[in-house]
Amino acid sequence: MIVEVWQRDGLRRGPLVGVPVFTALVALAWVNYPLHNLPFGHETKSGEYSWLGITSNDSSFIPSWVYWNYSGYQNPARPARRSTSL
Repeated sequence: MIVEVWQRDGLRRGPLVGVPVFTALVALAWVNYPLHNLPFGHETKSGEYSWLGITSNDSSFIPSWVYWNYSGYQNPARPARRSTSL
């Protein structure tokens, strides 16, 4: 079926290739921007992430969540939880 579409005369092939490529690039940018993992992206001295003129000072919640989640295991001053099972 795809071969028939490519062989059809008068078909504009630009959108058949361009739309999926554009969509993939937008999806990659959407995922990698919060991760600060884009080409030509950099962090400024004030801690903001800048990529092609788009800046953000947002940070991920994951480092603070990991710290909070494991602080009970690493902080001996924190009282131990009592078991709720019988």
